[in-house]
Amino acid sequence: MSLGVAYASSKLDLGGGTSFTFKSWTVDANYEQKFGVFVPKVELGYVYTDGDDLPLKDSNGNTGKLDKVKTYYISLGVLYDQKLFLGKVGAYIKNQKTKAELNNPDGSVEPSVWTVAIPYYLADQNAKVVLQWNHYDYDVNGMDPRNSNDDTNDDITLAFQVQF
Repeated sequence: MSLGVAYASSKLDLGGGTSFTFKSWTVDANYEQKFGVFVPKVELGYVYTDGDDLPLKDSNGNTGKLDKVKTYYISLGVLYDQKLFLGKVGAYIKNQKTKAELNNPDGSVEPSVWTVAIPYYLADQNAKVVLQWNHYDYDVNGMDPRNSNDDTNDDITLAFQVQF
């Protein structure tokens, strides 16, 4: 079991004396328990960001201001704790919901993401390959930057990670 708490602050300088300071904090909990060769895992998290009234354009081209962003997520997974060829294989499913509150007529946008992934750990987190499918639901028709007639999108990613 692990618990995490973090705080971050960053400044975006747009020049001409215009700048915005974002402040974020997050809490998360992670629990995993080994049962023979299977290691189930549950992760819960919350992230809050103060948008500092950053100017944004909405889906209709109107300029509004980003007030705050709240994100919740849950992830359920399992690791098969025996070597299969060069490494260990796992699987997880994750759901993430976000509410971006805007100071404009649209009020808020509530995108969500479903993720299904199969990680293959060659050297724990130091070397891994992950095959991942994401389903995005942007909550507002036309918010998908790749398709102005839809509010959903799917993608498949093959990622490689090596840490030294």
